Amino acid sequence: MVNNLGILLEENHISYYWMGFILADGSYKERCMSLELAEKDNDHIDKFCEYVKVIRKGKRPSVNIGNKKILPLLAKKFDLKKNKTIYPPKVSIFEQMNDDLLLSLIIGFIDGDGNIVSPKNHKTSNIRIKVHSSWLDILTYFDKRIKDISTVEYKSSVKINNEGYALLIISHHSVVTFLKKVTYSLKLPVLSRKWDSIMEFETRTEKSIRLRKQIPDLYKKGIKQKDICKQLNLSSGCVSQILWGRSKRGD
Repeated sequence: MVNNLGILLEENHISYYWMGFILADGSYKERCMSLELAEKDNDHIDKFCEYVKVIRKGKRPSVNIGNKKILPLLAKKFDLKKNKTIYPPKVSIFEQMNDDLLLSLIIGFIDGDGNIVSPKNHKTSNIRIKVHSSWLDILTYFDKRIKDISTVEYKSSVKINNEGYALLIISHHSVVTFLKKVTYSLKLPVLSRKWDSIMEFETRTEKSIRLRKQIPDLYKKGIKQKDICKQLNLSSGCVSQILWGRSKRGD
């Protein structure tokens, strides 16, 4: 059976997800591309094999794929090198990608080389990516684009850690949940064991931002203050404070 590795050249979300995963956790040679995962992620190998139409041999969670025609094209498109751990792609490769394709690739990268940490007794989660120090510029660019796309301002944590690895930590809950929503809005074949651990809820800051926009908008539509209180289940004092505050600022 001839594989369909060429599907990874297509400009679609799933192909970019898998290329992000391969960039993080795969290996590339001129005549072969390989993936080897932990036993617990055996099903994920099956998803990939189904996508590229490869029948893997044995029960090990690994696959080797050869395609003399397609592999050089993938290498050129994504700037893949033999020792990608030390020699990552140029940042300019990612600068050419539109928002959805880049997010798909980043989410694949997180599934391949990242961790989603959900501390006990905490609702919030954080995303951590730890890779070779040569990837620092790429992690910095990923962080910048996530900020731009999510429109959430948060304090960055991209650095070389004490062990000499490049480390990106995304701890802002709004950004973490934004990325989770992207996984299902784009229907990405993610590792559910990671993303299911993220709880989705509205933080106090998010609620405050929403109400400061929503209440004046309702008031401008002619809805009475008492009806706004009922609709949003808020006290009269809370609604008055937001309206009065905006009025004093001249909004």
